[in-house]
Amino acid sequence: MELKKYKNPVKLSTFNVLLVVLYLFSAFNTFKIQNFLKEGGKVFDILLPLLVVLFFLSYFTWLFIKTARNYPHYLKFFALSMLFAFIGEMSMGLDGQIETAINGNYLEYLIMTYHYLVLSTIAFYLNQAIKNRRLYYLVIFIIGVLLIEILLLRNWLIILNPVFTILSASFYWALSIYPAYLTNPDISWNLKRKRLILIAVIAFISFFIIAPAVIYGFGFRLPEMVDYGVDFLPVHVLILGIGVIFYGLLFFVDFLPDIIKKSYFLEAPGKPKAASMVN
Repeated sequence: MELKKYKNPVKLSTFNVLLVVLYLFSAFNTFKIQNFLKEGGKVFDILLPLLVVLFFLSYFTWLFIKTARNYPHYLKFFALSMLFAFIGEMSMGLDGQIETAINGNYLEYLIMTYHYLVLSTIAFYLNQAIKNRRLYYLVIFIIGVLLIEILLLRNWLIILNPVFTILSASFYWALSIYPAYLTNPDISWNLKRKRLILIAVIAFISFFIIAPAVIYGFGFRLPEMVDYGVDFLPVHVLILGIGVIFYGLLFFVDFLPDIIKKSYFLEAPGKPKAASMVN
């Protein structure tokens, strides 16, 4: 899993930096389009923002096709990243989605989609380029938690709440670590099967055991959900179980041992480093 057809790191970095820059412009102009649809204005006010968004989507499509042609496993990596993004957004981020729907700012869902399209692509190229597993973890942490959560999403809560920082970090790692592991041709299907079983067990425990016990036993619900008028207990179970508890357990059971140890804890004894998750 090396950069075989993109041997020029400067050219490759330029592609990815341009993708991020265009994403920022498209996100900003999507807000302009949304304001135009709600408040009205001149036709020219919406023309340029539309062109910016279309240019971003065209560039992403071009880079997506180019990457898929050069790396056969990219499509699987991308699909798995989007799956984890959907799970996380529909659980931990559900309160924000409800607020967006109540305010009628439906185009903000497009910005969320841009966000994960870009993140999945950048994570793939980082996975191809960075061979040191711990360094890869650090880079994903910086991009996911610091840059995205704090700078782009203005979510300053993670600075004040260490638990939330762990949850956010584990969520963004999951978007790239698991796809990297499950699409690595050097790792045997037996080890991948063990990893899938681990994820399924943690999801089951989170959703059907811990979350109901916390909610029904202690009456704990997410206050922001109550503010939105969501008082249906299974919705709180969904958010706590699949979002908060699920990613928290993944961090302590799966990510933390790999950060502490040099070798992956699911690898067979004596297995060469070439079969590691990121290498």
